[in-house]
Amino acid sequence: MDDSLFQTVRDALYPCDDPRLQPFVERLRARFKTGLLAIVFYGSKLDPVTDTPTSFYDFYLISDSYRKLHAGSRGQALLNGLLPPNIYYEDLGAGMACKACSISLEQLREQVRPGAKDFYHRGRFSKRFCVAWAANQDAVDELTQIWLDASDSLLAQALVLCGNRFEIQDFSKALLKLSYLGEVRPETDDKIEQLYEAQSGFYSDVHARLLERFRRAHHRELGLEQQDGRVVYYQRRTVSARLAGRKQLERALKRSKRRAVARWPKQMMQVDNWLEIILAKFERTQGEKLELTARQRRHPLLLGWPLLLRLKRQGKIK
Repeated sequence: MDDSLFQTVRDALYPCDDPRLQPFVERLRARFKTGLLAIVFYGSKLDPVTDTPTSFYDFYLISDSYRKLHAGSRGQALLNGLLPPNIYYEDLGAGMACKACSISLEQLREQVRPGAKDFYHRGRFSKRFCVAWAANQDAVDELTQIWLDASDSLLAQALVLCGNRFEIQDFSKALLKLSYLGEVRPETDDKIEQLYEAQSGFYSDVHARLLERFRRAHHRELGLEQQDGRVVYYQRRTVSARLAGRKQLERALKRSKRRAVARWPKQMMQVDNWLEIILAKFERTQGEKLELTARQRRHPLLLGWPLLLRLKRQGKIK
């Protein structure tokens, strides 16, 4: 690994000097007193470009042991290892609320590798995030490597989405897009543009360096040239090879979406108002307000499915 690339990514992830986060960090550390290695801040609140008045604060709790993280709750520890993450909701009052996901460092390493079964964690941890708190510097280094591994694991699949000729911003947007193609969630059509614009300097720099490393290792597949002062990449793979790559990606995306839906019952059980949070996000991104019946509010695990599946069939949740 290029030491300068590692340091560039590390400097972008840590430290995170955002005073808004301190109350959340204190609450989460008080709730999860043991086994906590780091608290990662990610999502739309990370940058003013993507932040909205109704956006949630999103955190990831990275642990070294589910048993220690969920001290006193064997069930939560066992559940966390099944289709991670566990998801928790914290309301600090005065409009301050957050969603916190938990995963062990060991499972996170597995979830960002090329052989991972879905895009859930590869997508989240290949976007820029911020380490809001770390137990030690080793934890920061681990998370830096996880960002690099997650991005590396998506590189070849992002190339499938690129044309025969493309520039670095096209590649960055393709890589960011994979996170949403592999899930079932409501998002605005311009979400990828917003994400890229929010961190365009970071993405264009580190993605170009990752792509150059790939190009040197696979020079028969990918080339580059200077064109009017711009760097233009071109793919040398045959038409049949590109078609095979697209079919393989489509299968991977379908599997990822099935696993995303399989996580819903667990999330419904853990977060009391999970369905309302999803519909609030739907209203924010789609501009359409959906009301829950009294029975749906009381029994979201049993009665929330028809509503979500109807929105999926209508193409409103992709």
